[in-house]
Amino acid sequence: EIIEKELRVIFPNAKLSVTFHEHHLTHAYAAYYASGFDHTLVFTFDGEGDGSFSKLYEVKEGVFNELGSSKNRYVDNMKMYDFADNGYASVGNVYSIFTHLLGYTPNADEGKVEALAAFGDHENRLYDDLVQSVTLDEKSLSMQLDTDVLNRIFAQENLDALFGEFSKEDIAAAVQKSTEEIVLRYLGMVKKRYPLKRIALAGGVTANVIMNLRIYERLFDEVFIVPAMGDDGISQGVAAIEHLHLHPEQKAQFHFPMMPYYGSSYTKEEVEAVLQSSGLSYRYLGEDAPLKAAEMIVGGKVGARFAGRCEFGPRALGNRSIIADVRNKEIQKLINKEIKRRPLFQPFCPSMLAEERERLFEKAYDNKHMTIAFRLKEEFKEQIPGAVHVDLTARVQFVSQDDNPGYYALIKRVKELTGFGVIINTSFNKHGRTMVLTPEHAVRDFLDTNLDFMIIEGFYVTRKG
Repeated sequence: EIIEKELRVIFPNAKLSVTFHEHHLTHAYAAYYASGFDHTLVFTFDGEGDGSFSKLYEVKEGVFNELGSSKNRYVDNMKMYDFADNGYASVGNVYSIFTHLLGYTPNADEGKVEALAAFGDHENRLYDDLVQSVTLDEKSLSMQLDTDVLNRIFAQENLDALFGEFSKEDIAAAVQKSTEEIVLRYLGMVKKRYPLKRIALAGGVTANVIMNLRIYERLFDEVFIVPAMGDDGISQGVAAIEHLHLHPEQKAQFHFPMMPYYGSSYTKEEVEAVLQSSGLSYRYLGEDAPLKAAEMIVGGKVGARFAGRCEFGPRALGNRSIIADVRNKEIQKLINKEIKRRPLFQPFCPSMLAEERERLFEKAYDNKHMTIAFRLKEEFKEQIPGAVHVDLTARVQFVSQDDNPGYYALIKRVKELTGFGVIINTSFNKHGRTMVLTPEHAVRDFLDTNLDFMIIEGFYVTRKG
């Protein structure tokens, strides 16, 4: 009733009905109907949702069969962390609490812990305890939390001892590696009973690209992670459930577009109206704008690209992106310090022509959404250092012409100029702000950062003077 009342204020003339759907099922629908898979396992994995932190499904031709559910359990020594469900523990909530304890923002900066982990050694007693905190139930295909172990880990005296005994890097490594190990053990157990070659993933924890890489390397031939894997993606799942309720005959055929460019777009006239009052210098290049951007970044400049519909989900996929040359050894430090203003150890991710995949990576598939890391061949680490983390992994977006013609043309021109069809791609925003959505946001964040140029709907934009 409360929800319906609020919606009537926003939509006074609409015919409204409010329907509730189970949290993990909405994640699963989003993953399945975006994957393009017919017969697959679907694994949801997050902090908490309707009493569970994970569910497992087998889906064939649109029919969902729940195979297992892993329940949150109350842990008294975790109750103080209100951002982690006030004591209702899960693998994801443990990760978020350690994100907080390491000095970062929980439910936002877990990627920083993941990046920091590459500099540490996971072989310590925290890793052992975290792995022991989860046992597997083969009969129910579930992960069971050991509350005694978790209470011991989160006792204040133990936390004080851990942070006195181990470096932040080693603690991050223990948290990251234990998460990977728990998931690998669980999905390994699942696969023995259901030996499918495909799996689709959803839920906030599946934003962990190194965990996803290990699932791919160890267990499955094909892994799909829905681009909006967090709770923003629930809306996508609900849309699929409701659409198929109205059109059940489409259950086996319906799918979401492969590229999640679902957001707002703006006309040339709308953009120019904003630029006219911005105080910036600009000129219209039209279809030549991607080529100009390529030449600028090859020349050592850092810019931004704003084009078409905004991406849905946490990853910039070329339409709201900061772009730069991967050959510059100092480019990560430069962008982290001068533009994004975030920790210097954080890597940036590359967008790459799909035809470069086999040449540059040990083992990879055509992932278009930056939802998994792959291992770069060591021979290229000195040639494109900006594309790779210290552990030789890269969270890459493979770009085909059909996916995004303008972005593909930009990267193609970079290859013509450098021999590598690869550029740095990070979200277009000042650190602490959301990814830009509108032309006004783009101008604001361009002015508030040290970007050299911006390409926005065919306009080439720089600062005056």
